[in-house]
Amino acid sequence: MKRTFFLPLAALSALLVTACGPDALTPSGDDDDTVSNDGVALFSTNPSVDQSDFFFRSDLEIEFTAAPESGFLILADAAGNDVPGDTSWNPGGTKLSFNPTAELEPSTAYTATITWAPTDFEPFVLAFQTGLYGEVLGDPSALVGEVYSLDLAGATFVEPPGLGGVLGGLIEDVGVLFTLLPESDFAVGAQPGLQMMGALGVGAGQDMTQDACTETLDWTAGEDGIIGTADDTPAGFDDPFLRLGPADLNLTISGVSARLKDVNLVGVWHPDRSDFRGGEFEALIDTRGLDNLVEEGAAEGTICDLASDTLDVDCQECGAPNPGVFCLFGRAVDVTAERIDGLALEVIGCQDILDRFNAGTCPIEEISSLDPDGDGTPTCP
Repeated sequence: MKRTFFLPLAALSALLVTACGPDALTPSGDDDDTVSNDGVALFSTNPSVDQSDFFFRSDLEIEFTAAPESGFLILADAAGNDVPGDTSWNPGGTKLSFNPTAELEPSTAYTATITWAPTDFEPFVLAFQTGLYGEVLGDPSALVGEVYSLDLAGATFVEPPGLGGVLGGLIEDVGVLFTLLPESDFAVGAQPGLQMMGALGVGAGQDMTQDACTETLDWTAGEDGIIGTADDTPAGFDDPFLRLGPADLNLTISGVSARLKDVNLVGVWHPDRSDFRGGEFEALIDTRGLDNLVEEGAAEGTICDLASDTLDVDCQECGAPNPGVFCLFGRAVDVTAERIDGLALEVIGCQDILDRFNAGTCPIEEISSLDPDGDGTPTCP
């Protein structure tokens, strides 16, 4: 089925502007109980009171209905020992964030004591527990062959801000799938030892399937594209963490190539391997292949111009092997991936796609990157 990704230039500009606008005040893990004090109330907490599954890598956040004159958060473990961390406030002085210096322990009880002034009340004591994320996997080798859908469009892009809104419009209903290959080695002394293959998916959630009209890519194979040679860039496994990169990836979306350079991806698997969260992703994104997704026939550099005009971010030099000032540095946090149960990735090469084109199952619109002359006769490079 043909998928269309073209967005009118004005529509993409609106997306960019919307994505850069002031954040709506949407608390996460809100506690419905409001603790009041002389005109300033404790509006929400993350974690919530008695939460039992707080993610062990998250910051604690406390939000007030108005900016207090002062506020403090002291975090302690079950034994009463203080947990060190850094405190910061949002520009309006209404939200306090506490970033523990070290990751919290999984499946562990903690207590946060919150004080603020002026107040006539005792400090507010917030008890919570971290969830299972961070526990080691029972059988890491069971990851081999399981397929995960990486949700880049739904991640929070912190560099440049607003990029996530653009990606969400361009790759709606497209998943970035990955799986670990049998050549992977999980032994501590063999790291980095994970070999990975990627593919594009179509659909959403558990209904996602592999796109049969795009080539699969051995993410860790290096420049020669062959697993097991000297230029491999295997990912590291630090149970239960995945650490990929730096690696170069070439994705093809609806026949259009998107080159990603110096890709780094870090995240943690749930101990039952059902999903992957707390991810961080960064890469140099070559925008040249994406210009036509904005508007058919768009000039080279269109996305760079939009990024400069609406995000106040300039493209930078891409470097070898495709030099030019057309790359945007993207960094995203809160990256998640869901295991697609029952799905196994098929290795798809260029000739497989041509065979499917000849059989009428891969329309030319889907494989236009193999038809640079536009004559309707695709060929392999």
